[in-house]
Amino acid sequence: MSIGFYLLGEFKLPQLNPSTFLKKLEEWIGNTCVELAPTFRTGFVDEKPCLFSHFHPAAEEVEICLADPNHITVSANTSTVGPGYHIYLCDLFRRWTDEFSVCWQANDIDDNTPYGDETGYFFTRNQQAVYDQMQSWLRFLAESFFNGTMGVDPSNVALCMPIDFRFAPDSAAVTQLGPRDRDWLSQMHRGLKDYREFFAWYDTGLSANYYLGRALIQMWSNVRWRKPATANETRLLQSVSHSLETAYRLDPGLDFPWNEWTEVLSFLGNSAPDLPFVRAKANGPGHIGYRRSLVKTRLPGNWWIETEGSFSTFEPDDKGDLSGIDPPREVHFTAFSVSGENPGERLGRLRAQVLAEHHEFAHEEDAYISVADIRREWLALRRRYLLKSVHIGTQGYAVCTLLFAHADDREWALRVWRSIQSSKDENA
Repeated sequence: MSIGFYLLGEFKLPQLNPSTFLKKLEEWIGNTCVELAPTFRTGFVDEKPCLFSHFHPAAEEVEICLADPNHITVSANTSTVGPGYHIYLCDLFRRWTDEFSVCWQANDIDDNTPYGDETGYFFTRNQQAVYDQMQSWLRFLAESFFNGTMGVDPSNVALCMPIDFRFAPDSAAVTQLGPRDRDWLSQMHRGLKDYREFFAWYDTGLSANYYLGRALIQMWSNVRWRKPATANETRLLQSVSHSLETAYRLDPGLDFPWNEWTEVLSFLGNSAPDLPFVRAKANGPGHIGYRRSLVKTRLPGNWWIETEGSFSTFEPDDKGDLSGIDPPREVHFTAFSVSGENPGERLGRLRAQVLAEHHEFAHEEDAYISVADIRREWLALRRRYLLKSVHIGTQGYAVCTLLFAHADDREWALRVWRSIQSSKDENA
């Protein structure tokens, strides 16, 4: 249930070299949308070469595919970000009519085709229709908490949130701009709340609200609220600082998160811009940020792990093993898939095997078992504690190593080890 568009365009001249053309599109988007700092990757959908572009921290990827040498498709879900984002993307891709000689297929509402813009804006240029559609969609979404759609007394329901993380702030709903209680949802359903409290990019253009919304999205879901431990974390903090500074320059009267902005500047240290007025307006500790608490993260093989939100993004190394750090703690994880054997029989065989090895710890649930041992070793000229574990489920198995420096972290390591689980339901 979302709003977006799925466009079909026809080239005046066929594109016979897909990789070259997609590279040209990437360069054009990068140069045209510098302020959005888009990122890219290439891949395939149903064997069709595609460019996937990420324009906003609250957005899903935009999928740009070469259906064949004569046709291109562009697909985007825009309701996760807001009306301003929908209008921006439509205006951007309309420019391809001249830039890349693309003729877009316009559809009537009764056409039996998957292509089109659900708001109609791409072809009509009616901005009000975008706002009407998005506002109606959001009110309907809020209503679902009261009409039985979400069940009885729902809690921590993720609305337009990334599917690879689970935040649990003890609220009725989890949104990209913060947790919301039932009263907020009721008022939004009745149209009594400012839609900007849900949509990070509500206004058209790159306004002060756009930059403030961009920063708030990153602060709620991505900032680790400690000194950066990786180059990516440093760039993230710099991006947040830049967005807030730009928003303030455009409209100093907005409601800025002074306490959290001060924290961001302190984490950046000597590389932070000199903004004494920010620190002067701070009046206490910051509260924005889901990652100030525990966070569940989905790992390859549909495994889940719960760690402090301050842990870095799990990144693969050259061998495909995943690692996340929150110095001096580390997590290293590798998942394996198996086939050719009945899952239940395999689980029974491996369960008997690991129990016969007499490990220090064992944790068993329905169709799942894990064993672990803690020891102290010399690593990189330092004595470190290691919890090494094996996890076996019906879908496969995984191995994990938790590194920590102090004996007091033993209970932390055991808690994280016990949190690891395999889920058959990819959306669980």
